[in-house]
Amino acid sequence: MIKKLLYLLLPACALGQAPVVQWNRTLGTSSVDIGMDIAETNDGGIVVMGDAWSQTSAVQNAHGDNEMWLVKLNPDGTTAWNRAFGGALSDHGRKVIPTQDGNYIIAGTTYSSNGDVSQSHGMGDYWIAKVSASANTGNVFWQKSFGGTHNDFLDQVIETPDAGYVLFGHSRSTDGQVGTNHGIEDLWIIKIDASANIVWQHVYGGSGEDIIHKAISTSDGGYLALGYTNSNDGDLTQNHGIEDGYALKIAADGTLQWSKQYGGSLFDVFYSAVEVDGAYILAGTTASDDGDVNQQHDVHDGWLLKIGMDGQILESHLYGGEGSDSFESIELASNGDIVVAGNTLSNTGDVSGNHGQFDVWLVRFDPNLDIIWQKCIGASSSDVAYGLCLTSDGGYATIGYTESNNEYDVQPNHGIYDFYVTKLVPEALAVDHPDPISVELFPNPVATELQLRFRDGMTADSVTITDMTGKTVLSENPVSNSVDVSSLASGTYLIAISAGNKSFTSKFIKK
Repeated sequence: MIKKLLYLLLPACALGQAPVVQWNRTLGTSSVDIGMDIAETNDGGIVVMGDAWSQTSAVQNAHGDNEMWLVKLNPDGTTAWNRAFGGALSDHGRKVIPTQDGNYIIAGTTYSSNGDVSQSHGMGDYWIAKVSASANTGNVFWQKSFGGTHNDFLDQVIETPDAGYVLFGHSRSTDGQVGTNHGIEDLWIIKIDASANIVWQHVYGGSGEDIIHKAISTSDGGYLALGYTNSNDGDLTQNHGIEDGYALKIAADGTLQWSKQYGGSLFDVFYSAVEVDGAYILAGTTASDDGDVNQQHDVHDGWLLKIGMDGQILESHLYGGEGSDSFESIELASNGDIVVAGNTLSNTGDVSGNHGQFDVWLVRFDPNLDIIWQKCIGASSSDVAYGLCLTSDGGYATIGYTESNNEYDVQPNHGIYDFYVTKLVPEALAVDHPDPISVELFPNPVATELQLRFRDGMTADSVTITDMTGKTVLSENPVSNSVDVSSLASGTYLIAISAGNKSFTSKFIKK
């Protein structure tokens, strides 16, 4: 109860003005359609991949119940074309990669053995295909399925320098093309060449459920896979609780270099990662408040965990409010900032501007993982993001699903869930990060004069004060290290101070 009262008293802190939505699109049928992946195309447009209920004219080339659905959008967000891939049974799209020749690699899981799918090994199989970018032909140049007699779920594909691909997923099979299984569900990683022939494959895991959500290529030529596990043996031996987030590092040939589990006594999971200078930042969510988790807002929090190249923890940060919050996709900006797309049910703590139930939550962090700005996108029902891309014009685009309808940031809905694509305008200027300075603000709360005490004897060159919406309410070049704030209304403000080539940002309360 004390924690929740504090959230009511302290509004969310944002260190800058978030960009506005440039356009949004709802795409779908009268049933359930969920967008999973997004990429920018070489013409400045957007391509999205996911699942669509296909028994409708809105989905071109429909085969059966549930289809992999690929939709190409023009730079202004209008639909250029769409095409379904799969067969008569359920097919689930998870990944789209624009290729150098202007076409696409698509991948996911198939239960079919007809239509675009030529072979089935059992139940669900990995499926990858190279397809034409032409709406008029929709040609499948080549396709291949991989698996055993049980379910094999493909989640991530990475293109390799030799024109091959590494496929990351999880498998319940113990036969067919799957190697020795360790337990209920294992990580299954396959390298294929440009002709879709298997070069190598490895199975990693323990006796429990080991699930991959994401993998990235690393600067040493290898790969980092991440997700969650409840195993405590085999290749995953450091369990903390019910479910742990994990990172598994492999070399270019797929051999295991190290694996680590992270979390506390409850549920912890990673959905995405980026490599930064000499480290990795893992993004996910946690319900724990012990073990490797150093704080707790409430329910589930967005979790950023920074680890070294050997997997050792360097930093752990939680973000969110009184509701459930998660980080689903993370990208590295050109200036070293971190941009994360996720979902939030909160409207307190680090979150402001929620429209109703779950909102898409887009957050930009500086390299120290302090929030620069945050933005909630959506309407009064649930709006969720699974994928994020940074666009070449300096903007942002997200993909997920919405059940909202024709209000706020959401256009008219076609059914139960629609693909939900949002594009935000480019930020006017890249954000630089001068060296920090050390300043003490007093008194805080303050009634009239806010004193600035520099620990290294410096003097402020400029001071800018903004309210919690990002509006500048005071800007001056002080002649002394004090600022007259008597004209400000009571409330919480942000103060940005520059001195030489250094800067400082903090929050204060005006009485």
